[in-house]
Amino acid sequence: MDANTPVSRRRALKSLGAAFGTVVTASNASGEKDDGATELAIAAHTGDGDLYGEAERCKLSRSLLGALDVQVGEQVRLRPRGNSGDYECGLFTVVGTCDRRETALVDDAGLDRLGVRDGTGGVGYPFAVSPTCDTREAAADADEYVEILRERSRADLVACAPHGGWIEHPTDEQAARVADALGATEWSCAGYNDGGGAYDRWHVTSTALHPRSFPGLAAIADRGFAHAVSFHGFSGDGVAVGGGAPDSLKADVRDAVATETGHDASLADENGAYGGDSVENVVNWLTEDGNGVQIEQSAAARDDWAAVADAVAGVFADRV
Repeated sequence: MDANTPVSRRRALKSLGAAFGTVVTASNASGEKDDGATELAIAAHTGDGDLYGEAERCKLSRSLLGALDVQVGEQVRLRPRGNSGDYECGLFTVVGTCDRRETALVDDAGLDRLGVRDGTGGVGYPFAVSPTCDTREAAADADEYVEILRERSRADLVACAPHGGWIEHPTDEQAARVADALGATEWSCAGYNDGGGAYDRWHVTSTALHPRSFPGLAAIADRGFAHAVSFHGFSGDGVAVGGGAPDSLKADVRDAVATETGHDASLADENGAYGGDSVENVVNWLTEDGNGVQIEQSAAARDDWAAVADAVAGVFADRV
């Protein structure tokens, strides 16, 4: 992907009509996709390098792409038939096609994600966010996954949390707090599953999120924000600050978090798992110049979620 990809991606994806200040659902926002199901089998691959070890990926039969009206790179829901799985459904990124008829091909890790066996009958759905829930509360009650867009007219900052709800709790509350403090746009997703499993069901890596699967994201995909900040949780210690923004900005965020919260903070290793500097990372391509800041936080740091958010807001208050 070349250096112009974030800009061209934004410009190619025009608004799908997301409502101002509301949770966005597949049915009330895009108008292009319904909640009709397509029958398929959920099967294990045999030596496919694109799927090996990847719990969040699938490949679909070419006929299924047409039936579901999805493209490679988008997200789909896979649901086992009956009560054959651990969860009602799970979210997968389509990374290619397979030669098996009416089949969603996954890795063993993908089978484990749903708690199903190879060859389980199932259903595919052509959307990521819930077609029926329109609030976080409704999503929590229904073990569902929703998208939140609160769009403001200013185009200098968007605060993001792709893994909110119980996926990486409470990162969506941090994005909302920063957005409210600075009058910025908020884009978040929130996923739930009673008793645990929200991460297993709903997590989609930040470099794979596709605007056609997220109507709210599509609505701001061509805005070209000056800055973006994205809140995440990780299993490491303290706080790691990454993203495509200049090191000077990331260092200011690091120092503010460390000073104002007392948690250890560092710049993320650019070559490590949490560097966040890929042009395909949503926090980078939402900005005009790849100017995103990604905040990875330990469980202890997220216990002080408001203090971390306030420290980050303080840094951006001088820039927006």
